[in-house]
Amino acid sequence: MQSYDYLNNLSGFDDFSMTYNIIHFIGKGAFGKTYYGWNKINNMEVAIKFINIDFFKTRSKNAIPQLVSELKNLQQLSFRPNCSKFVVCYIEAFHFLVDQNDTLVLITEYINGQNLAEYISAQLSPILPEKLYEIYLEISKGLKYIHESGFAHRDIKPDNIMITVQGQLKFIDFGMSCFMDNCRNYAGSKYFNPPEFNRRLMIDDPQKNIFPTGLLAAQAHDIFSLGIVFYMLATGVAPYENWTDIMNKKLPIFPYGDGFLQFTNGDFNFLFDRMLHMDPNIRYNIFQVINLLENPQKCVTISNQNQVQTSKQLINFELGEYL
Repeated sequence: MQSYDYLNNLSGFDDFSMTYNIIHFIGKGAFGKTYYGWNKINNMEVAIKFINIDFFKTRSKNAIPQLVSELKNLQQLSFRPNCSKFVVCYIEAFHFLVDQNDTLVLITEYINGQNLAEYISAQLSPILPEKLYEIYLEISKGLKYIHESGFAHRDIKPDNIMITVQGQLKFIDFGMSCFMDNCRNYAGSKYFNPPEFNRRLMIDDPQKNIFPTGLLAAQAHDIFSLGIVFYMLATGVAPYENWTDIMNKKLPIFPYGDGFLQFTNGDFNFLFDRMLHMDPNIRYNIFQVINLLENPQKCVTISNQNQVQTSKQLINFELGEYL
């Protein structure tokens, strides 16, 4: 009921129509359509996303609370300093009927650019290591902003990271994000989820029919997903041949083949090993990732004892116990 009250308290069609013009269609997602728009009051470009609440409700009984949670999460992130540097910024929202459908209208900043999936596909040759370091560091600072704010994104993939025409990198689509102790439900995209969030693993083994909860576990999820994105930027391909490799906790194959750039200094191999580690207790956090990217010469293996000291124990893989 609280979620519906929140939506019903949003401004309606009259306020929307007085403020915004819809210029042209941008794209369509699972639950709505996005348009390029114009704020008539301050002459600012915006993205206008129409979300069909009636269709959204057919997803699950928790769909509306999840939708409101996304909206609140994006609001909280947007009201922090430097939002526009790292994530798509929320502006405002409206609630009214569109073609007799209950609709949430979400206004965010307009990002002129392409997502990383498009960027990767457009590369005719491997990205040089110097450029990769620059891209990796910029994206990592964005995730650091999210994690320091008390959030986890939980759906990091090339489609959800934008690169603007000026070269700025921003996270978008916070539909699966969570805040602090609300990181309790399953989330993520199949081919970017770490093994501890593996549905088949949970179903096949009743002793492991739980996935890890809590902010630290969700942020470890983000690191694994980001590791796959980094690998794809470097090689043009995913680090796993198929989904079962992740399900079976099979480590990626190093070095890379198929004509892509061969890294001889080992910097990226070590980075990928720590970001894609099957054990989240050894997997790096975002601060360790940034430290490595800023100091590649310090790329040395840390002892297991030090790893445990710098990362809270999240999962005992041998026993399948989630803490």
